Amino acid sequence: MNAVDTNVFVYALDMDEPVKQAKAQDLFQRLATAGVPRFCRGRWLVNF
Repeated sequence: MNAVDTNVFVYALDMDEPVKQAKAQDLFQRLATAGVPRFCRGRWLVNF
């Protein structure tokens, strides 16, 4: 299982930081294809 810091989600959407955005989106793409369990906690959604 992988944990991703909330900031990475913010970077994935931040068009003012194209380098960080690209790295965050690449990370999510790699995690999505890695075949490992993923989940999102309710408390995390409140922070995001």
